[in-house]
Amino acid sequence: MGFILDSKIAKKDLFSKCDIIFDDDFVKGVVDIKTKRLAIDAELHAELEALFVAEGASNGDLWGINLYPSEDEKFVEFDSLINLKPSHNNRIRGISDPKIAKRVLDIVELWII
Repeated sequence: MGFILDSKIAKKDLFSKCDIIFDDDFVKGVVDIKTKRLAIDAELHAELEALFVAEGASNGDLWGINLYPSEDEKFVEFDSLINLKPSHNNRIRGISDPKIAKRVLDIVELWII
């Protein structure tokens, strides 16, 4: 069902920490922009979102990503159904607000080195 990272992880070790890898090249993640934490390794972004919500997080602070640890790929992709947040003016599966996108990327860089 995934887990919230409690320590930093090297990009090269990301796949070895995850059980669920899609198409042999990416893992799903959810970032909590309020607490600056990252959850990874689930079939659905919603499962990772539920981990944070169970701890009291607000859905408005949770953003879904895909992580591509290959050197040939873009590392972070904003593409998740949990990103559809009309009440936060985000009507796409990506992240339309560049400030939120930057916060997500900064948090990923905190956890995955």
